[in-house]
Amino acid sequence: MRKSLLLFSTALLAACKINMPVSDDGRVVSLSGARDCGPGETCEFDVSDTFFEETFTAVPGAGQVFLGWRKRDRGLCGGTAAPCELSTSAFAGDAALAGLLASDETFFLQPVFAPTGGPSFNVRYCEVLIGRAVDDGFEAEVWGSQSLNDCPEAKVRALDPVAIARENDAEWANINGPRYWVIDNLQLTSIPPGFRAPEDIRREFGGIEMRLITSVRLSGVQGLLAAGGYQVAEVARGTLFTFVKGRRVYELEDPAGSRYLMQSFSQAVKQRQDITELADLGSRLQLPPGWRFRSYILDEALQLPSVDGIARVVTDNLENTYQLLPEQ
Repeated sequence: MRKSLLLFSTALLAACKINMPVSDDGRVVSLSGARDCGPGETCEFDVSDTFFEETFTAVPGAGQVFLGWRKRDRGLCGGTAAPCELSTSAFAGDAALAGLLASDETFFLQPVFAPTGGPSFNVRYCEVLIGRAVDDGFEAEVWGSQSLNDCPEAKVRALDPVAIARENDAEWANINGPRYWVIDNLQLTSIPPGFRAPEDIRREFGGIEMRLITSVRLSGVQGLLAAGGYQVAEVARGTLFTFVKGRRVYELEDPAGSRYLMQSFSQAVKQRQDITELADLGSRLQLPPGWRFRSYILDEALQLPSVDGIARVVTDNLENTYQLLPEQ
């Protein structure tokens, strides 16, 4: 689909240059062949008249995939993965826009590449948690769309947790998602005593087919669901998450120095959040005093296990979730 340089309302009104930084993991080819940009290069093109017209296609290198054009301030085609078609033809006959083309503004077209990785990476899903009181806290049934569907947007937004709790004779219900995994693989390692193992039991919530994932004990449910996040909840589950070498990861560190790696990001609060903008997530978080966010690329594969059947999980103010990284 053609995109003019009027993309994002007035985002490109002052554009006279396109800056295209390309990592070593791929390249960008132009339809004309005159504006190709190779691995590790940063290319810049002038846009000074109403005759600019070009299509840019991102080409991943061996062992890489193209995730999309990076979402960022003054970014072009951000959040899309289709070839980026740009044109200034819509500027013709508009003296004000023609004058802006002569300014010194710069806009960015940046491809995001990542290792091919495992089957869970960047997979969309959502869950419904149904909680009932037990002697030492809450027990929650966890229903999920994983491996069944991609949790259709309109249907998940229409889910009513109050109605779901009432229909299931439960104290509360929570809609978890839509979410996207940032891990590569998920392995179930154990079922804590007294907890239900996953079964192939299915039902629909608002037209979304889900499978019973597990039944878990939440000793810190108020921390997990608290508005604003940044409180630790203990979730009874035996899991092993794996990140492949070269994967970008996202980390929270609390004031005591404990580190938590993101397991999935959410679109529940920021509906259009996507994986291409997570490297700059720290600028959008409301971090409590003493907390820090950072993002980096792994030099080697990393495993993130729960410990003794307990996963210690932190949720940020955008409902992205992170699991405690055990001391190495």
